[in-house]
Amino acid sequence: MSIDNKSNNWAVFFQKVIVIVLIFGGIYFVLDKAGDETRKILHPNITREEVTEIVASQLEKTVLDEKYVVLTQDLTVEISRDVDKYIFDLIYWGNATMKIKYIGNKVQYYVPLSEINAQNIEYFPETRTVRINSPKAVIDKEMVFIQSDPDKVLKEENGSWFPYGPQLEDLQNSIQKEVKEKTIAEGSHYLIESQAQQVARQKLQMLFEKVLTKFLSEESINLEVMMP
Repeated sequence: MSIDNKSNNWAVFFQKVIVIVLIFGGIYFVLDKAGDETRKILHPNITREEVTEIVASQLEKTVLDEKYVVLTQDLTVEISRDVDKYIFDLIYWGNATMKIKYIGNKVQYYVPLSEINAQNIEYFPETRTVRINSPKAVIDKEMVFIQSDPDKVLKEENGSWFPYGPQLEDLQNSIQKEVKEKTIAEGSHYLIESQAQQVARQKLQMLFEKVLTKFLSEESINLEVMMP
């Protein structure tokens, strides 16, 4: 076969390839446009106000009256007392010390879903995305668990040598009055608080998707949850 014939064959081959690419490209373009038109028919434009009203209404009927617990955190809390007693600031009447370690105190973080209303809901039609702006997770100060199991409440004490010196009972009462606030303070550590916010966003995303699944599916709308 001559070089000219080989060149002609390659030219014909490339022409066929180009034709096939153009044909399939044209088919893809037509189908894509047809798909866009079909989506417009099946999912007509919905206004921001309609989305906001529907989402707020569905959430209010199902979850917005709840404290939604997102994280329970175990804590070890240790409180110490070291007390000297003087009479008239002159006469030393002894010293007493006490340290109590509570193993297994608990705090829980919750999201106050009742604070979510229509003003917290946004809709972006260009991406068909509804955004729910949720309040942050907070510690439930009414649900603080203080360990009472004697095996998990470890106490070290050293009483005064003088009968009228500091009393161990007073030190223990002082510690017991503080332990709740100390537990809340320990549970508010930034690492725990950061974890609570991350878990809260993930759980709320799943919760809201479950509640709104029919609406989101029918309208072909995406959902995202934002937190402070």
